[in-house]
Amino acid sequence: MVTSFRRILIGVLLLSLLAALAWVRQRPEAGEMLSRRQLVMGTVVEITAYGDDLPRLEAGIAEAMAEMVRREALLGPGAGSDLERLRHSTEPFEVAAETAEV
Repeated sequence: MVTSFRRILIGVLLLSLLAALAWVRQRPEAGEMLSRRQLVMGTVVEITAYGDDLPRLEAGIAEAMAEMVRREALLGPGAGSDLERLRHSTEPFEVAAETAEV
């Protein structure tokens, strides 16, 4: 009984060690890490960026989030979106290029 418990314990410890080593290998060796979360399109979006230039990381994440919010405004169910206008309009109208692609 003790022997089987000891084997299970050693197995769990080895798996934990391997998981920790894999996690450490994925992290960059130098630079900053910046992460932001935001609710977009009904889901939580998280962007993580790594690098040496923190203002550039912040700008890149902000730009990506802004683009997702912009597309949500075009394609989401909210009032004024291209999708909503398509559902209710009886007259032709112009839509954004992104909407036309979909």
